[in-house]
Amino acid sequence: MRTLSCLFLVTMALLASACATAQARVERREITNRALRISRDGGDAWLDVVVMRVVIPRTNARVDVFIARDPESGATYRTAYTANDSFSSAEQTLAALSKILRLAEHKGRIFVFNVSVDIEVDESVLNYASTAEAEQAAREWATNQPRAWKTPRRPDHEIARPKFPACLDASSDPELIVVHLDDVSFTDGAWHITLRECSQRMLVIASPTYELIEWHVVPAEKKEQ
Repeated sequence: MRTLSCLFLVTMALLASACATAQARVERREITNRALRISRDGGDAWLDVVVMRVVIPRTNARVDVFIARDPESGATYRTAYTANDSFSSAEQTLAALSKILRLAEHKGRIFVFNVSVDIEVDESVLNYASTAEAEQAAREWATNQPRAWKTPRRPDHEIARPKFPACLDASSDPELIVVHLDDVSFTDGAWHITLRECSQRMLVIASPTYELIEWHVVPAEKKEQ
């Protein structure tokens, strides 16, 4: 009886250990090198992009993970979202994300900009020596925080967004105006953010601590006759 009891305890310990170490399983994966061009201190950087569908242990939930990593600095951005029926390629995922996000690298970190009521900024401190290491970390993250991508969270920083004068004059409801984020870079000690709407472009300049310094409408380029 004592032997059976010991065997039972050993078996339960092994099962507990297996559950504790189980990681999200990769169901599909696609990697594209030099897929995403972003601004970086002193020039531009080309990021390698990985899109992979993982299956969460115990729940069998499927999640798509997006990883963008600078192969030179190791700076990495990662996000995840609930998987759809069809698997989106790296190219399709980039096309979708580029409609709402802009990335920039500064001092070895990747900053992610998005336009909502204000300009929202998330700062990624992730850094990995290789893409394989970034993928392994993403699997562990998906396993240990299986609801992280479902939980709404506030951005790390916000920049007050000026309003386009012409857009306000043309619309009876300013909340219906859709503003696009064209470009972001850290230049001359400040963030330079280009917005676009109502056929106008606006340059917003913010301090390293995300305080609005100035903004102005960018004159339209004259078409050659």
